[in-house]
Amino acid sequence: MRRAVVASATAAAMLAGGCGTESSDLFVVERTGSLPDAKLTLVVGDGNTVECDGAEKPFANELLLDARQLAEDLEPLLDKRTRLPEAQGSIVRYRVFNDLGEVRFADSSPGLPSELGQLIRLTRQIARDACGRRR
Repeated sequence: MRRAVVASATAAAMLAGGCGTESSDLFVVERTGSLPDAKLTLVVGDGNTVECDGAEKPFANELLLDARQLAEDLEPLLDKRTRLPEAQGSIVRYRVFNDLGEVRFADSSPGLPSELGQLIRLTRQIARDACGRRR
C-alpha cells in the first residue's frame, strides 16, 4: 500500500512539474530537391526529439539549443510568410513552418537572410547526426 502511495505522489509531482507531458514542436522543415537524399521532412520538437520522415529520433542538447534560438530568429520571417524567388540552378528547396506562418525559399534564392542560411546548416546537421542521412 505504501509503495502505491509513493508511486502516485511521484507521478503527480512529475505531471505538476511538466515532466511526462508532450513537448511542443519548434518548427517543421520540408526539404526537396534533385540531390540524392534531398527529400526530407523534419519535425523539430522542443524535447530533444526530432521526427525524420515520421520516425522519432533523439538529438543532441547542442542542436536543441540551436533549434530553439533559430525558431526565435525565424519569427519575423514566418510572421510575414516570406517567399523568396528561386534562382536558376537551384538544387534544394525548403519550406519551414510552425503556428506563426511559413517561409519558402531555395538554396539559390537571392538575398537569402542569414537565418535561412542557419536553417539550411541546422537541417543538414540534424539530418546527418539524428536521422542518419548523408545530407
